[in-house]
Amino acid sequence: MENLYPESFARFYDVIYSSIRDGADNSYYAEKIAAAKGPILEVGAGTGRLYIPAVKSGADIYAIDNSPAMLQILKQKIDKSYHSRIFTQDIRTVDLDMKFDLVIAPFRVFGHLISREDQLSALNNIFKLLNPGGRFIFDLFVPDLDILRNGFNNHVDFEGE
Repeated sequence: MENLYPESFARFYDVIYSSIRDGADNSYYAEKIAAAKGPILEVGAGTGRLYIPAVKSGADIYAIDNSPAMLQILKQKIDKSYHSRIFTQDIRTVDLDMKFDLVIAPFRVFGHLISREDQLSALNNIFKLLNPGGRFIFDLFVPDLDILRNGFNNHVDFEGE
């Protein structure tokens, strides 16, 4: 999973993905974050799409991402007092000295884990980070089999400046 987003991509991430992703799952994760009784960890926090609103709502939330460039963008958007809650770590090897009641991995973070070994490493590490009774919520991309079979015809994922 050496899919680190470089600085050149991180700079445009919000512009590109806001048209694709914002609104699709924000309210779902916001509800789960609000309902958490203890600390929360967002895995793959990126530039802060979910992390920033959670911080603003008063959630006891922490963040990891394996891309320093993405986290640098996130840190530019928030008060420095929250920087100590953000860590450059990989889901497969994450090692934090605390436990969480909720761990979330939104926007197909888990889909970056291609091998079974990577998936199991991630799941085992997340399990170690959870308090008893804690929950891990993640989503995966469910492909359209017709597109996989037939390919795209004149498809544009993003158009903008």
